[in-house]
Amino acid sequence: MDNRQFFDLVRRMRVKQRDYFQYRRKADLTESKRLESQVDTEISRVERLLGLPDAIPPQPSIFDTPDTKTP
Repeated sequence: MDNRQFFDLVRRMRVKQRDYFQYRRKADLTESKRLESQVDTEISRVERLLGLPDAIPPQPSIFDTPDTKTP
């Protein structure tokens, strides 16, 4: 995907997001989520190509902490 295609994708996503918040139509929400997923996929692809770490590190889970015994 080149810069122009990415720009157009983000622009379409933002239009659908604004439409959803203005009209609260489920179709707009569904489409904005679909477009957002494509944007996230492209960002991840470019991060891998450039050797960059994830911009947003995964949040730790409450299950990731070691067990501690309570006296």
